[in-house]
Amino acid sequence: MKPLHDTIRAKAGRSGPMLVKHLKAVGIDSWTDLTRANLYDLRDEVESVLAPNSAKNYGACLSAFLRRYEDEVALPDGWPEILRFRGNRPEVYQHKSG
Repeated sequence: MKPLHDTIRAKAGRSGPMLVKHLKAVGIDSWTDLTRANLYDLRDEVESVLAPNSAKNYGACLSAFLRRYEDEVALPDGWPEILRFRGNRPEVYQHKSG
C-alpha cells in the first residue's frame, strides 16, 4: 500500500495538499496513525484554524477518502462520527405574531 500522504495527494483532488498539512500538524504520518485519539486531535486542529463550513468540507473529503480504503486498513470504531464536523447553521428567525 502506498504511503498515506502520497495516496491522499493522489486521490483527494484539490483538498489533498491541505488535508496532508493538517494531518502532519497532528502527527498523522502513516495509515497506522489513524487512531481515535489522533482523529479527535485532527478534528480539533481543523476546527481551530478553519471556518466552520470549510472544516466540515475537509471532514467530508477525508471521510470519503477513508471509506475508499477502509477494507484495506484498520480504522478505529466510530471514525465516521469523529470526522462529522458540524459547520455553521444559519439561525432561523421566527416571526412572532401578536
